[in-house]
Amino acid sequence: MKHVSLMLLCCLPLGACHSGSGPQARLYQCESGGVAQVAYTQDKAVLQYQENTHTLTQAISASGARYRNDALEWWSKGDEATLFTDDHGNAGDILDRCRHVPHH
Repeated sequence: MKHVSLMLLCCLPLGACHSGSGPQARLYQCESGGVAQVAYTQDKAVLQYQENTHTLTQAISASGARYRNDALEWWSKGDEATLFTDDHGNAGDILDRCRHVPHH
C-alpha cells in the first residue's frame, strides 16, 4: 500500500506542471466544407472561422463545453461541435456543425 501511495505522490507534480501549459488548439472540419480552429485556455476559446477570429468566454453548460460572445456560441462535446448565432445568451440558429480532426 505504501508503494502505491508513493507512486501517486511522485506523479502529482507532473500533472500540476502539465496544466500550466499554453492554449490547447483543436482543428475541426465543418459540414459547410470550412474549417474551424479553436485554441482553448482555462476560461476562453479563440475561434478562427471563415477568416475571422472570435474570442469567446466560457458559459455554463449542462453537458459539454460552451463558449460565447455577443454574436456567436460554440458548443462542443467530445469530438463534435456546433456553432450557433447567440440569441441573448441562448443558442440561436445553427451556423455550422463541425467534427474534430485528430493530429496524425
